[in-house]
Amino acid sequence: MNEWNVRDLKKIRIEGFQIHKLISLCTDQNISFRRIQVIDDCSVDAVISAPDLELIRHFAGNRFRITVTGEFGLKHAICSYLSRTATCVGLICFCLILYVQSCYISEIRITGCERLTEAEVLAALDRLGFRVGALKSYDVSDVKTRIFHELDSITWVGINFEGTMAKVEILEGSRVHPLEDTSFPADIVSDKEGYLEQVIVKEGVAVKERGDYFASGDVLISGTVPITDKTYQRDESELIRYVHAQGTVKGRILYRWTWFQPRYSVVRETTGRKIPGMSICIGSWNFDSGNLIQPWETANRSVRKEWNFLRPVPVKVQIYLNEEIQQIRAEREEEEITTLAEQQIRSKIKENLPKDAQIIKKDLSFSKKENIIELNVLVHSLESVGIDQPIPQ
Repeated sequence: MNEWNVRDLKKIRIEGFQIHKLISLCTDQNISFRRIQVIDDCSVDAVISAPDLELIRHFAGNRFRITVTGEFGLKHAICSYLSRTATCVGLICFCLILYVQSCYISEIRITGCERLTEAEVLAALDRLGFRVGALKSYDVSDVKTRIFHELDSITWVGINFEGTMAKVEILEGSRVHPLEDTSFPADIVSDKEGYLEQVIVKEGVAVKERGDYFASGDVLISGTVPITDKTYQRDESELIRYVHAQGTVKGRILYRWTWFQPRYSVVRETTGRKIPGMSICIGSWNFDSGNLIQPWETANRSVRKEWNFLRPVPVKVQIYLNEEIQQIRAEREEEEITTLAEQQIRSKIKENLPKDAQIIKKDLSFSKKENIIELNVLVHSLESVGIDQPIPQ
């Protein structure tokens, strides 16, 4: 930056006769003049350093008139801005807005996803409270610890901030499929109970046929293989070969579940009475007019207008309408009962059946009692059964 733009400068007008003698005298005393402009024979404009003003007036005496016509320089600019109240307030507000805005997360960027999707990782972080609009002072170490319970397939996670953007990098564990050890003799035994549907033997001897019932622990494919030898007689122990049984066994597995549903449901109907309301959320501070004015025990809220702002601070404003609701007891329809039962069945199937299971048949029956409905479900599932069990020697 130019030195003359930083120093405190003054623009002066010198009026009198033989002004050049005054300028020469001041120059001999190391007083510098800049931007000298001759107005007429008796007037000259010049720019000088502020500390030199009193010296020039001393040398000028009563023969010349010195008039300050302007001030500029860094010091003058700062003083000029500080003297303006509105400018100072605006500058302080601007700095405050920048500071507050830098305290919140404005974007979350996920990297390193392979099998997991970015949406799944963002949903897991959101459940932990680490989301867009949260404070940057959020306990990152706690998020790193708890994310392993939300996503059990990840082995490492890193969270770094670049300004207001949070960069989340994850590393997923590799899937290792262990090789089956077939170096020892073993049978394939059932780990469930059901009815045999299909058996394909690769090594060993099938013990049961299609349609046979098997309980948990029954041998399905035996690793004890008899040998037929017609050349000469041998002991029975010599006519047996022990192998590691291998093959595919599928069985019909039956699942029985019983649960209850309420016979009556509460129907919500509007009475026609309404009250408008407003809610405001600024960061972690919340205000809801419905908490102040709510004359009804039960009401339904419907949002009519919503505004979301992320900058300068996270703000969410909602305009809603509260409608009074009255509750009426009514007997549930058969279609509603069946629909809910189907949802419960799907949930049970997801919890109890393996992923490779195939649903063959599904029976549903229900009976109405005084205040409840009893539901009985029987599901026929085609599943792979059988685990290795070593043959004792």
